[in-house]
This record gives sequence, C-alpha cells and structure tokens, in this order.
Amino acid sequence: MKNLHTILTILIILLFGTALSSAGSINVFYSIDSSTEFDNVKEVFSNNQNNMYFQWARLARNNQDIIQFTTKYSFGISKFDNRSEYGIPYKTGDGIREEYSIASGDTLSSIASRYEVPYKILGEFNNISDYNSIKIGKTIKIPNIVPDLSRKDEYKKINKNGDAYLSVFFDAADYSDKKNSAIEFLNMRESDWKKYIIDPIRETLDTLGFDGVVLDFEGFRDTIENSRYSVDKRTGLKEKYTKFLTNLKNNLGNKKLLVVIHPTNVPGYFDGYDIPKISKISDSIILMAYDFQSFERYSASNDTPDELIGKIKNIEPSTWGQPYTQPYDKVEGAVNEAISKGAAAEKMLLGINIVPVKWVRYSISIRNKTYYYYTYNRTSLEEVEKYTSIAEVTNGHLITKKHIPANKLSEEEKAKLKIDGSQIDSVEYHYESPQSIEQKYERIVKLKNLQGLTVWRLGTGSPRIWDSLFSIYESKSSNGTKIVLKIGSPMMNVNGTDSEIDPGRGTVPIISNSRTLVPIRSIIEVLGGKVQWDAEKAVTTLSYGNTNISLTVSSNVMIVNGVSKQSDTAPQIVNGRTYMPLRFLLENLGLNVEWNPQAQTVTITP
Repeated sequence: MKNLHTILTILIILLFGTALSSAGSINVFYSIDSSTEFDNVKEVFSNNQNNMYFQWARLARNNQDIIQFTTKYSFGISKFDNRSEYGIPYKTGDGIREEYSIASGDTLSSIASRYEVPYKILGEFNNISDYNSIKIGKTIKIPNIVPDLSRKDEYKKINKNGDAYLSVFFDAADYSDKKNSAIEFLNMRESDWKKYIIDPIRETLDTLGFDGVVLDFEGFRDTIENSRYSVDKRTGLKEKYTKFLTNLKNNLGNKKLLVVIHPTNVPGYFDGYDIPKISKISDSIILMAYDFQSFERYSASNDTPDELIGKIKNIEPSTWGQPYTQPYDKVEGAVNEAISKGAAAEKMLLGINIVPVKWVRYSISIRNKTYYYYTYNRTSLEEVEKYTSIAEVTNGHLITKKHIPANKLSEEEKAKLKIDGSQIDSVEYHYESPQSIEQKYERIVKLKNLQGLTVWRLGTGSPRIWDSLFSIYESKSSNGTKIVLKIGSPMMNVNGTDSEIDPGRGTVPIISNSRTLVPIRSIIEVLGGKVQWDAEKAVTTLSYGNTNISLTVSSNVMIVNGVSKQSDTAPQIVNGRTYMPLRFLLENLGLNVEWNPQAQTVTITP
C-alpha cells in the first residue's frame, strides 16, 4: 500500500477464539482494477465469514486549500489531487447531457476531461473502438454518469452475511507549493475535521450501505521537517492523529473502524502512529508488514561512470541480505515489535504482499568495461508462472525466486524491456508462493493469535495462488497434522507443504548416539503446543494438550507433569540452537513417531 502500489488489497482474516470461528475467511480490498479477477473468483466469497473492502475514497486538498474527503473518481478535485483512482467508479446513466461537435485539436481524452467523463465510458457510449479516430465536425454524445455500485451490490447478494467496508486513502507528502499534506490535515480544527471529513465519511457509509471504514493513511511521522510551518504545527503529529481517530470513532456509531499502521523494524520507520492508542480506539489494525526494501545504488565515485549514478547496482547487498519483498524474519519481527509496543494481537491483521517484484538485469558497455544494473518492476503471478525457471527456489527467508536468462524470454517480452544502449541479461522474480504464505499463517498469524492475514492484492494473482490461499484458510485441526522430517534437511513437510524447521537459520535434524535431535519449537507449535525457554536456567518447557515437560540442557532428567523421567539423550546446544531428543519428547506428549532408515525420515502424527 505504498504510492507505487495500485489500489487494492486482498484481506484474508482468520478468526480465533470461542466467539469466533476458526475457519479461514477471505476479505478483499476491491478497486477499479479488480473487476476481472472479482468475476473469476467471486464464488469463493459466498462463505458467510467473508468481508470486502472497497478502496473507493481518499482525502485530498481542495481549491480552498482544505483537506477533504472525496469519492470522486478519475478526476481530481484540485490541481493538488493526483490520486483520483481512489474513487467510486462510474457507469452511464439515463439520457445524454449534451452533444458536442469535435473541433480541431480535440482528442477523446481531452473531451472526456472537459466533461469529466472517463474516456473509456465516453468511447464505449459512442461506439468508438479507436480512440484516435475521432474527426473534426463529427458529433459526440456526452452521457450522464452515475456511481457504479454494482460490484458492491453483487458481493452483498453473493454473501448476505458479509460486510462491505469503504477504504479511504491518504498519503503524507509535500505538494508542489511545498506545503505538506499531513501537517495540513493534522492541524485542522476539530470542527473542520467534522465538516470536511468525518461527517462526509459517515454520510457515505450510511447512504451507500457500507458497514465500516478502513483508513489507509500512510507515511505519517511524529515530526516533519518543513520550514514553512512553525514548530508547534510540524511536531506532536502522532497525538494529533490519535485525536482525529478518537473523533472519527465517536461519530461512527455502530460502523467499524480499521486503521493501517507501518512496521517499526525498518530504518527510519514512520513513527506517527501511537500503536497502543490506535489499537484501543479501532476495531482492527492492519500491520502493513511488507515495507522492506533492500538494494544498493551506484554512487558517485572516481570509478563510477556518470551514466550509472543512481541506478540499482545490487538487489541483495550483504548489509541486508533481503530481497525486495517480505522475508519471514522481517515480518515476524514487525509483528513482535508491534505487540511489544502495545498492539492487541487479537485485533491485528498481518499484511502480506503477493504482487511479484520483477528485477530486470541489464549489461552496458562503458569505455570498454561491462557494468550491470537493475530496474524495478511489479507484475502479476500469471506472468511469473508462465516461465519454466532454471532456478526456482524458496530461499532461507521463505521467499520464492525465479531466475530467467535472456535467451528464455520471448521476442515480445524483450521488446517491452528494451533499453537503448543496454542489453537484457536476465529477469529475476521475487514473490510469495503458497508455501511461503502458509508458513507465515501457521507460524505467525496462528501461533501469535492474530486476528488474521491481509494479502495485497486482487488483480495480480493467479488461479494457482487463489486456490492455494483458499485451501490454506480452511478450518484446520491439529488432529489431522502430519509432519515429516529428513536428517540433514532444513525443511519439514507439514500436510504436504514444505516449510523451514528454523526459518532463516538453515538448522537441520541430526543423529547423535543413534538418536534424532532437532530444535523442537517449530514442531510443537505446528501441532498446536507451546514452547518456552528460560535462558538463565537453560530450561525449556513444552506444553501440548494436558502434558507439560521441562528439560534442562545437558541433563538426562526430564520432568513430565511433575514426575521425573530418565532419557538416554540429553538436550544439547548445537550452533547456538538447543537440540532436543525427538522420540522421547513426542512419545511423552502422546504423539506417534515413525522412523524410516532407508529414507532417513521421521514422520510425526498426533
């Protein structure tokens, strides 16, 4: 949900607790670009837990220099409003507004802008297939247009028990006149908030039948350095935003409020969100946990040609070691930090991004020396899946990569990517696979009892990813869990899906004195148990069902429900990780363990 993102997100909310169902539900952020994929997958929204979020509104600066709420689509409310894609789509209404005689210099686009009618609607209404074919002196009919709520109505018809929410976008940024959008908004009088933003939001929710609002307000900081403003106006912005949220919530009545927050485990993170207060005020918070970038640009130096300065040199520099997407360890860290800062886990929705990153690597010869640089692009999973890769792997950070050499690209694709003076070397995709998403669900959402998972975005998926996503969030019972481990492999197979035993660390099961030892936490947690580590005493406590086991490093004595038992193998530290005797633990927890000596695998079932 950064500026370079398009307008919609898929929100997958998994409900927990006694009052909520444990079955997964899929809740979609919908926008103008979503219609085709909505038509392809809409039948899955018939489940009565599903909700849909329509990203059809924004805050924008008007001609009176006031920040206001608007749902106007395709055309800005002022020269400062450049995010008009966040609006309610139009359709043709009854009759025509007038007939216009085409003059010299007119184009379909210029006529559409003059009458504020989307040019595609104008072309279709006048049966114009070639938008460049209009002729001087011909007459074009200007239709009346009305808001098109058909997708929302269709969704409500499909899912009578599902909720429809209105999502409102706003971004902290400097305008062309150097005023700052966030400072202007957060220093409005409370009466102006109510007049220009809060009341219009509530009226729109009521009039159009929305069940709540999602605030996708991004890039906020507590202090913004802008010399146009006095210190009191450009500081203390976090508290001012909290005050706005309080005012909004107090005026929503029975309508729900969802608020987007940024991760805090990134350098220079956006600190304008009072996480504990937002968690208390809102009905849900959306942690946008894909705000992780890592690449290195060419900088000015004696040996860097001027043509390369500013271009992307490396996409995984050693200082970060992360691709430009959401690696597991960063995502887990973002959740842990949000909770530690006061976010209620049961209110948190974890953001995941399925939009693939497409890195195109080019070579260029400058003064008889070859250099390489990358360009950054976003694409769809359908594009990624059409290639057979020479290197398709889920790496240590649980992000799938696919590397395509230039000779495997079609001539059509090469033509699209062509840059004069440079040669295409290869294309590399970084993207979430069904396996990596399921791991984030199993190990973060489920184990930390989050409210759910959001996936960005509908419109860039593929049948494979949606089929996988929908199956992931079906109700899962730990009684049906099957785990397969292989000696020497860092992966474990859970119900047919591979995942890392110890994400990002490459930890593998080992055999010591004819006994299999593993870091036990992931296995127990996947089965629905809990593991606690007391570093001071070097004691691990495992809980599963009605059984509790305490183990001490280097001790063969283990306490099972208060009773001392002797194991022939003691827990030990290997490469900084605590390894446990697998069979003793699992059998004392009432689990089944099968060893296949030929395959060197261990199968665990309840």
